[in-house]
Amino acid sequence: MNPRPFRRVLLRLAGRFDGRAGATLTITLDGPSAQLSVRPLGSRRAYTGDLAAIAHRLIYDAHRADNPIRAGALRPHEPQPKPGRKPRP
Repeated sequence: MNPRPFRRVLLRLAGRFDGRAGATLTITLDGPSAQLSVRPLGSRRAYTGDLAAIAHRLIYDAHRADNPIRAGALRPHEPQPKPGRKPRP
């Protein structure tokens, strides 16, 4: 029986990554799972993560940047503001 073929995409990135002048980005699709790997040029270390988790983190960061939580602000589930500090006598 022939194992499932997987697909691999290699991209070269310009810019500064971990002090290096570029990086290699690899996306590996193996059935329903996908891995993203980044290796700075000239480095032996590769940083790998699940592509779904990385996409979730990007969406979370973009949402937090658009909707920051301010100190003392109402949260969606709070009907009224939190009571403040009592003044000293």
